Amino acid sequence: MAPKETHTTARPVRIPQEDWDDFGALVGDRERSRLVREFIAWYLRRPKATLPKRPEVTEEATPAPMPRNRKVVVRRKKNGPGSG
Repeated sequence: MAPKETHTTARPVRIPQEDWDDFGALVGDRERSRLVREFIAWYLRRPKATLPKRPEVTEEATPAPMPRNRKVVVRRKKNGPGSG
């Protein structure tokens, strides 16, 4: 059976479980995908795309600080031999 034209292909992304759970608690389980799509459209400067609004800061919506041992790793492509 062919997928409906209104559906997009599912894309696996790696997001820490705690972040995914907190995101769902703030926006609702059924809104996460929509917000990710809106962010990507804005990032790519698609016509009429706007940056998604974040919830107002409240005690419940204030995220916990990122643990000190958690690292963000950015990998860059090497341009050729001897670069880097």
